[in-house]
Amino acid sequence: MSTYYTVFAFDLSIGSWFDVFGSYDRSEAKEEAETLFWDDFDIKRNHIVIKKHAGTMESLQSILKTLNN
Repeated sequence: MSTYYTVFAFDLSIGSWFDVFGSYDRSEAKEEAETLFWDDFDIKRNHIVIKKHAGTMESLQSILKTLNN
């Protein structure tokens, strides 16, 4: 199975992480993270992370659970 990259951002208003974008191409994920940072002034750079995983719903939910605990 190929590695999947997901961009996550932290929402200060609700106090939790959420997934923003996903791709099998790491450079696309990095570009989306940079765009998110520059387009949304409420999101700080340390509130954006890229995580790699299997690309399944289970792996995505596992990362979200880890980030939000």
